[in-house]
Amino acid sequence: MDCANARAFMCPELDGELPVTDSALLQEHLHICPKCSQEWESLLSVDQNIRSLDAQSVVPEGLNERILAAVASKKEKRQLGFRLVSLVLVAAAASFGIFVISPNLVGLKHDSAEVLVNETADGSAEPSETNFRHLTTFRPSELEDAVKAVGFGNRVSTLANLRVSGVDVFQDKQGKKILRTCYQDQKDQTFCIDCYQLPTGLLSFYGTEQLLIAGRKMFFKHVGNHNVVLVSREGIDYLYASSLSKERLLSMLTKNS
Repeated sequence: MDCANARAFMCPELDGELPVTDSALLQEHLHICPKCSQEWESLLSVDQNIRSLDAQSVVPEGLNERILAAVASKKEKRQLGFRLVSLVLVAAAASFGIFVISPNLVGLKHDSAEVLVNETADGSAEPSETNFRHLTTFRPSELEDAVKAVGFGNRVSTLANLRVSGVDVFQDKQGKKILRTCYQDQKDQTFCIDCYQLPTGLLSFYGTEQLLIAGRKMFFKHVGNHNVVLVSREGIDYLYASSLSKERLLSMLTKNS
């Protein structure tokens, strides 16, 4: 696990929502990375201070909304930044005995594409269901029906010369549906490419590298053992995840664009 993934996992770990396997990877990284370990200890300290506040204190009218608006305006901050900014604001106000943070603000976070990939990639039909719930599986021949089932007007396009090997529908905690199509080579089945299809902006995608390939804007990031590429068009995000090299994955997507 690299530092970027470790930071993305810290908030879910703090809330007890990180899958056991990811939690173990995070703790292993914290054990060997002094910088991330220091950030984790700071986050723990602030969170513990917030949870120890007097539950009888009164929240001034409109203060919760002002804090949420301030946090939301930091669009360029990573997920950890969102969490630290909100907690620090609350801790500063609480030090004057003004109020106690709302549980909704303590849990403020936005599900990320990184978490989706970590939970469901490589054709796994059953995620941890901490963040995303598996709804149903379609046969490869039922791809068009699957697209209609999630309410998308677009059909998942073909990918290079690969075949569809599996189709699944997932749901996030807000009830939004996500279509995942798994692609494999007819002969070489040692790898797969997962294509997630979801409404644009539904999931955040932190720390991305922006690319322009064949006139199309793409965003790239390494997530765990996967290379992930995000392409948006006509209100739909297409998220491609694979253990293939960055170059080979982009080559296949370029042929498909």
